[in-house]
Amino acid sequence: MAQSILKRLAPVLGVVAALLAAAAAPAAATSGTQVLVSFDRAFGNTAPFVGAAGAVRGVGAAGLPWAVREAHATVLTDGQLFVSVRGLVLADDPSVPAALRGVNPVPAFAAIVSCLTPAAGGGITTTNVITGNVAAGPAGDADIFQQLALPSPCVAPVVMVTSPNGGAWFAATGSATGAGQVATQRFTSAFGNTAPFLGAAGAIQGVNAAGLPWAIAGIFGNIAADGTLNLSVRGLVLADDPSVPASLRNTNPVAAFVAVVSCLTSTGGQVATANVASMSFPADAAGNAFTNQSLTLPQPCVAPIVFVGPSAGAYFAVTGA
Repeated sequence: MAQSILKRLAPVLGVVAALLAAAAAPAAATSGTQVLVSFDRAFGNTAPFVGAAGAVRGVGAAGLPWAVREAHATVLTDGQLFVSVRGLVLADDPSVPAALRGVNPVPAFAAIVSCLTPAAGGGITTTNVITGNVAAGPAGDADIFQQLALPSPCVAPVVMVTSPNGGAWFAATGSATGAGQVATQRFTSAFGNTAPFLGAAGAIQGVNAAGLPWAIAGIFGNIAADGTLNLSVRGLVLADDPSVPASLRNTNPVAAFVAVVSCLTSTGGQVATANVASMSFPADAAGNAFTNQSLTLPQPCVAPIVFVGPSAGAYFAVTGA
């Protein structure tokens, strides 16, 4: 069985490895398929992420806490999705009946890729794309390998593993603890803010979009559970757009960028947003920049989003495509 799964996944895993290697190199990223989001650790829903109060992007959390021993996922910009979970089971918690602790009682899992995208009548809306159901046994092991039709753009993507048909989420992008250099999010694509993601109307989790549209040629990002942030940006410039003064198009007029990692976390027993800003790092006129920093992320850090902009309060680019 394991060999069969590896054979099926070999093409997508090979593409992911090549994309990550190319994006990490000190050169402009190539066009085409990129990594929308990838991770090697996930957050199993625990208080306060329980029931409707723990909803993420309109998807309620499970009514009891869950734990996940191991999780790996990759979503490519062309919609290919791979999610592998091991030991996704009801948590060893007093709220869970003793007979069900450490057990998965549902027959199948599904996955959701949640995106922010333009609404038909203007503004921004949430689009949740659900996979088909995949059988999961009592040990909580499952592999989901499917092709999805993602919206374009797909901004600030979040991946969730859910009950059948996307009913409630058991695990989501993120980390429960700040231990280790395990990746909680990797990406080789980003969305340069364009309409309707402009100004305050384009705000995401308290971070406003720039007032003028920006474009980005390439990016590589990696966030580890311990807060280590690696970020390489290429060609983050004002867009070639009529709203931008002609003399500023395709240039970066700011001397430095700031990265912001935005998480959902627990504050006073309630779900809240926490935004953690990096120190500023130099950027050239062509919009190229690099940083390696250690951030103090909240714990847990659920559904992380990464922004790049001139300050902690505004973004030029955000995870997505």
